[in-house]
Amino acid sequence: MGRNIYFVLLILVIMIAAGFFFMPKSSSEKGVQNKTQIIYFYSTRCPHCKNVKTFFANNDVRSKVVFDEKEISQNRDNLIQLVKIRKRCRLPVEKYISVPFLWTGSECLIGDQNIIKFFKEKI
Repeated sequence: MGRNIYFVLLILVIMIAAGFFFMPKSSSEKGVQNKTQIIYFYSTRCPHCKNVKTFFANNDVRSKVVFDEKEISQNRDNLIQLVKIRKRCRLPVEKYISVPFLWTGSECLIGDQNIIKFFKEKI
């Protein structure tokens, strides 16, 4: 009977060790960067977006605040994500989507001055 207990314990230890070995890796280990909820949407054709870009560069914002940047005029997936976020904020989906646009993780901000103000408070 004593050998059976040791055998069961050995099997149990092996199963636990195997569970740790085959456990899914965290999102950061998989190369998925889920560091932030803040998403900045812009267009390369937008003059107000250039104001925000200049602010980012002059204040080294990218090294102080973690956020994603998504260009919408050349990337359809980014545009679709922006439309979904606008709906979440109960903003109308217009014929022309206005940028610059910022999702803070809890609210929507539209316009260069609102976005710059948000980042000034963060840095």
